[in-house]
Amino acid sequence: NSSGFDKIDRSTFWKKIGAAFDTRRDIEKKAQQQKQQRISERAKQLVTPEAIKKRTDMMIDEEAKIRLNEKSIRDAVVWQLQQKIERLESQLQEETNQLESIIDNLRMALDASRNSTMWGWILFGISVVLLIAVAANS
Repeated sequence: NSSGFDKIDRSTFWKKIGAAFDTRRDIEKKAQQQKQQRISERAKQLVTPEAIKKRTDMMIDEEAKIRLNEKSIRDAVVWQLQQKIERLESQLQEETNQLESIIDNLRMALDASRNSTMWGWILFGISVVLLIAVAANS
């Protein structure tokens, strides 16, 4: 009894015998299997309904933040464009009013010029008639 057992059953015996003859490849294979088994057990511990719900909620929150940011940016751009359009419309209206005022002033000046020209011709005509009358009386 060199293994320290009082009683050795067959399965323990064959495990001891098999372990003595395991090759390096067999040991690495067993180690890989044990590692895979530990990973599977850890994954089962981590993948619980609570963990899935928590991760799903986090993904939904992240998506909502992205959409909120995109919507906020789009809304801000739309607002800025509307403000710019309003400013341009106001400027256009001011310039239109100025041009209308200039046109009205030019019309008034033209009318005044026409009136003075007309009065000039009238006075010229009266002068000619008076000269003819004076010449006829002399």
